[in-house]
Amino acid sequence: MIPHILANYWQNFLWSLSTSNVPVVVLLFIFIIFLLTKLFPRQLFGFRSRRRQRFFESVFVIFLGTFAIGCGFWGHFSSTENPADSVNPTGVESTAVAPSSGKSEDDFWKIETAFYQALQLISFDGDLSSPNPAIMFAVVCSVLLAFIVASEALQKLFHNSFLTLYLSLSFLPRTVICGLGHVGSQLMEDLGNRRTLVIVEKNPENIHLERAREMGAIIIQGDARSEKLLKSVGAHFAKEVFLTTGNDEVNAEAILDIADLLKQQQSSNWKRLSAFLKRTPKIYMQLNHANVAKMLRESSLIKESGLQDRLNVFNAVEAAAENFVTETVIQHRPQNHQVNHYVFYGFNQMGQRLALKIAELAHFDNLKRSRMTILYSEEEQVQVDAFRIQYPHFGPSESSLKAAGVAGWEFPKEADHWGSQCLRPEDQFEDGHVVEYAINADFWPQPVSILEQSFLNQLKTLSDDPSIVPMLILCIEGDTASTSQADELQSELLQQRIDMPLFLWIPNQPQIANMIRSCHRNRPGELASLQPFGECHTCCSYDAISKNLKDELANAFYVAYEVKYGTPAERIPPLSSLTDDFSYWSNFSAALHTVFKLDVLGLEVMKLKQANQDQRTILSESEIQTLISEKPHEVMIAEMEHNRWMAERLLRGWKYEGVPEGHDPYSKDEQTMEKWKAFKKQMTARKTRHLFIPYDDLHENEGVKDKTQVEVMLKYCSGQYDNKFAKEKLCLVKKV
Repeated sequence: MIPHILANYWQNFLWSLSTSNVPVVVLLFIFIIFLLTKLFPRQLFGFRSRRRQRFFESVFVIFLGTFAIGCGFWGHFSSTENPADSVNPTGVESTAVAPSSGKSEDDFWKIETAFYQALQLISFDGDLSSPNPAIMFAVVCSVLLAFIVASEALQKLFHNSFLTLYLSLSFLPRTVICGLGHVGSQLMEDLGNRRTLVIVEKNPENIHLERAREMGAIIIQGDARSEKLLKSVGAHFAKEVFLTTGNDEVNAEAILDIADLLKQQQSSNWKRLSAFLKRTPKIYMQLNHANVAKMLRESSLIKESGLQDRLNVFNAVEAAAENFVTETVIQHRPQNHQVNHYVFYGFNQMGQRLALKIAELAHFDNLKRSRMTILYSEEEQVQVDAFRIQYPHFGPSESSLKAAGVAGWEFPKEADHWGSQCLRPEDQFEDGHVVEYAINADFWPQPVSILEQSFLNQLKTLSDDPSIVPMLILCIEGDTASTSQADELQSELLQQRIDMPLFLWIPNQPQIANMIRSCHRNRPGELASLQPFGECHTCCSYDAISKNLKDELANAFYVAYEVKYGTPAERIPPLSSLTDDFSYWSNFSAALHTVFKLDVLGLEVMKLKQANQDQRTILSESEIQTLISEKPHEVMIAEMEHNRWMAERLLRGWKYEGVPEGHDPYSKDEQTMEKWKAFKKQMTARKTRHLFIPYDDLHENEGVKDKTQVEVMLKYCSGQYDNKFAKEKLCLVKKV
């Protein structure tokens, strides 16, 4: 019975294709649209949630069913001549009695019969012999409706089987996110409307899982350390994998598992298939400790699997600190007679990371050391002690500060100069003009209350001093509690007319940050304005992680330096493969400092597309060539770079070591230079250099290195390297 009915439908369906192309083409087009919404809901239709997709599908099915009934009704109604002559399509003898007279009764009978026959079409029990186009529309709609309903039923019934099949097919695209915390959820929001997401989350009570389901993500409950689980989701042939569990051990074990899966698949057939599909995933891994990243890069398994060049390490707190320095601190550029003074209230994880980044990167054209006062709570005393031990050359020692009469706030002006030794760290190098620490910093216990008058008086002294550019940075745990304290402090500063900008760390609640920004009195430039920073959606968004100009510029600096000193371009290994971890990170530090160097020239780097959209003034090629040839401020920028390099190396534990007798780093004699290179390798092993001295005391050959970097910076930022290092076309624009 059923095969006969299906054959009958199929025969009439083919007949309708040959006699009535328009309705079939239209309905097939509608059906294709429906299929596309199922296969590519985010990419083609912009459905940002599963709820919207289901709403569209429901409306579509209701419309298709209603349209089928309507067409069937109209077709049968228009083709029925007389109710007495109507055909009973089921072959079952009807007991209904046809009306004997009256036009209205005839019309009612025709309507009832037409509606009944239309319903029979939907239930696959109708008469398909009519050539009426409306009935053919109804037939086609019925077939499509049946197919859609059946496919939905099968999908729900065999959901796990379909899911397993999908994940096992390597050619189907997917992006894997392991860990759905603040960072993972932000990446999910960024990618959910354009990627097929696979979420691996261990905690079934995670508050972000409901949002993941709403967005249509594939959710796998389990531990990201399970190689079996990673294999089942196809992490080793995903487009991108984000390891954001918040646990360094879990993330490290997960990437090693992925590397092992890739190595297992490296048969000859798989190599050809991988080369064709380009399926070696790009790995983005959140790590809290840089030494873990170093060990992973040096791992033989990572190298053999091909992941070494595909590994990108980031840290949410560090990214927030870098953004604050390169986007906010730079706006408070001191004049030549001024010096920056940063006041930290709180020394938690963000306070420590931000203090290090300011000491490393905040080097301006005033060519002076900055100042820093760190106010810590009783609970943070242990962290302060550990910080001082870990970074002995961060600032001067307690004994040196006490001997100079420094009580946390006032530093001798002589100490602002890099060659001064009026303040010295505990670990001293050598008397003279040797640079021994990075920033003039002192640690001091917090006042009992943030509104204590003695504390406010110190802030008043800083704000009234024309030689100081002050900034107050609040690093307090708890977004709500810290906002309350910041609001009280701001009100007190306004009342006492203390003109000092406040910056509040708010990592977890962007709504609070937006509320603060919306307040009129917090506009930049206002008296005692309060500005939030550190939101996850700005420092750990997909674009911030994957399209980082820092990485591209660091590679450009690295290649230019190697070419400058004789290494052929084709023999230069990738930056990610460097075993010298200090050189690796030094290139990234120099790249971050680029914004400070460009600021001296009144410029900033932007993507060309964005600059055109914002109607910014883009430098012409002739203006770029003039900058490169005439080299304005070249010596000043080179000195800024040297100061940055010294601070960066001091913070990483490097020390000063003079050049011993019998060695000449600048000799033109080949034998002497070979001897020096051998000694320099020994210095590198000891983490020492002879260059921790003021820029004016350097040999002229050393200054050339810093000047070369200025030229590379201008060429890269103006787009002269095309796409060799940059993913998108860049340009230099004049600062507003």
